[in-house]
Amino acid sequence: MKISIITVCRNSEKSIAETFESVLNQTSDDFEYIVIDGKSNDKTVEIIQRYSEKFREGGIGFRYITEVDAGIYDAMNKGIDLAEGEYLNFLNSDDRFYDENVLANVSKKLSGTDADILCGAASLQFENGENYIQIPHNVEKQLYGRMPFIHQSTFVKRKLMVENKFDLRYTLSADYDFFFKMLLGHKKFSIIDCILVTYSMDGASNKNKLLGRKEYKLIKKENMRKYNTSRKEKFICGYESLYYAIRYRISNCAVLKTLYIKIKGL
Repeated sequence: MKISIITVCRNSEKSIAETFESVLNQTSDDFEYIVIDGKSNDKTVEIIQRYSEKFREGGIGFRYITEVDAGIYDAMNKGIDLAEGEYLNFLNSDDRFYDENVLANVSKKLSGTDADILCGAASLQFENGENYIQIPHNVEKQLYGRMPFIHQSTFVKRKLMVENKFDLRYTLSADYDFFFKMLLGHKKFSIIDCILVTYSMDGASNKNKLLGRKEYKLIKKENMRKYNTSRKEKFICGYESLYYAIRYRISNCAVLKTLYIKIKGL
């Protein structure tokens, strides 16, 4: 089962080699690798060209383009257009696969399921050196409120992505828009019980949470109307949205955060 791994980047000379190494070191070779560069003006393209030879020597299909784009989601849409695999995965240029067996484990899981979307755990790395393992569960319910998994830890049927490309109106949350549409369209989500990626929490969506929340609100409003959702779905969406709004406020208030941690520990 061929998988397409897509990395979008721009001026990523400090981190992209680690991303490449994590892909190059996979024990499975039943995948292709596509890199979409946004016309970098540092040494990123030089690094891409150097690694392209290594991938080809390893018998792995490797393609890249370097041209100006209209932002990260435009670059990701270009990757979708080029992909030939049955399932797609987006691995950003400051992220990496958790270990060398990720694609082997994913291929094995996908061969035994009819899932439209496969999601796994992610190791979240913070700027202060701390890390946290995010394990997805109850994803269909939690998606009504927020992203219950990291996008990089998902493998999605190419057909769905071709038919539902990322909406460029959204600067930070076009991936949530896609997964919310899949939820309302009753696509099948499945979970793999292993850590798939090491994810950097230094990305744009983690630095501008207010804009992200505004986009989430618009995404829910537009899609709930478009998909003619039931009263039950609207109730769940309202409940989950309120729950995560309260958690957001707690996390941004030191006093409430301390109180929450104390109560949770009782």
